[in-house]
Amino acid sequence: GVVGRDGEATLADVHHPAHPDTKCRGTNAISIGFTSHYDSMRDRFGPHLVDGIAGENIVVEADHPLSLTDLGGGVVILATDGRWLWLPLVMAATPCLPFARFALGLSPDQKPDRSVTEALRFLDGGTRGYYLAAPAELATIATGAEVFRYLPVAVSEGA
Repeated sequence: GVVGRDGEATLADVHHPAHPDTKCRGTNAISIGFTSHYDSMRDRFGPHLVDGIAGENIVVEADHPLSLTDLGGGVVILATDGRWLWLPLVMAATPCLPFARFALGLSPDQKPDRSVTEALRFLDGGTRGYYLAAPAELATIATGAEVFRYLPVAVSEGA
């Protein structure tokens, strides 16, 4: 998990070992979402799905949806110390039932129906976001940091 800073205060992600109610399993990745995906979610479910409501560690401004293929190489992010951090893509974030119910505006006591299944399908495949592997070394990134898709370059033999 990651640790966020707001001025001098710090806040540990629920997947960080320092969180008081940690869900850290030692294998937790960094979550990333995109504003274009939130646009799609708002179009389907409504304005209550504000950017970041799904709890991603990083939300990136994007003008179009990004697929697993688009992000297959992971992302690179410019850290505050000038280093470029490569965060390999691990997988699409599987949407959970509570988030699908929230997106649909269902109360906790409402019985799920077909709309929940359809919502889970819509949110799957990266719409809900992705998981990235943590960088090799600790780093600090700030709001507004540059984020790019990592595109591996194929090198031919004899080149």
